[in-house]
Amino acid sequence: MKKNNLHKHVHRRILVQLAIFIVAFIAIDGFITYDVIAKHLDASWVIIGALVGVLVGIAAGRMFALKWHEDTQKVILTMDKLSFLLIGAYVVFRIFSEQLLGGILHGEELTVATFGLLAGLMLGRLLSLLTNIRKILARQGIL
Repeated sequence: MKKNNLHKHVHRRILVQLAIFIVAFIAIDGFITYDVIAKHLDASWVIIGALVGVLVGIAAGRMFALKWHEDTQKVILTMDKLSFLLIGAYVVFRIFSEQLLGGILHGEELTVATFGLLAGLMLGRLLSLLTNIRKILARQGIL
């Protein structure tokens, strides 16, 4: 995707979200890598958490509907009614995640698995946003 097309045809709020997801993913990935190497932790829990996170992140991408706005000639972000239900489900999961995973993992492994899940969520949301932006721009004949 050309940088010029992104700035010209994608709303600034979406570009900021993309940047935040990229920076957050890189930072979290760096912390995870350091912890796994320095503390000799089992990386399989991180990988499992990241894979689950990517799947959930891609599914969460459905919470936000990207649309083409004719007046501004840009991709914009809106939320539908299902979005609020999915956000509620995410909040409930975050509240009870320690009870769900605490019986399986403990201490540092629970921490890196949770951060792996978070990194996967960031990556899944990033992939979902980019895919949907490409589809919209392609439909408009911009790409």
